[in-house]
Amino acid sequence: MILNYGLFPVLEVFVIKGRGVVAAGKVAEGTFQAGDDVVILRHDGSEVKSKVNGIEIFGVFPYAAKGDMVGLLLAGISIEDINSGDLIKR
Repeated sequence: MILNYGLFPVLEVFVIKGRGVVAAGKVAEGTFQAGDDVVILRHDGSEVKSKVNGIEIFGVFPYAAKGDMVGLLLAGISIEDINSGDLIKR
């Protein structure tokens, strides 16, 4: 079941050449799927808007649910826009 909310604490951030920024971590609440609009809540209190372009779990999956360890491929941001410890919500 796809829920209409999600929380994702960021454990690690990296770039896949030609694809973009990936935030790796474990889905804490709800679900995420490709096409979701998300907000990155940064440590300094600022927010950065993005979109989930894809979900990676040793391959491409249509969605991620609570407890899944995944990488969220994020659109329209640079590696400077997100850090370990930030929170992604939708």
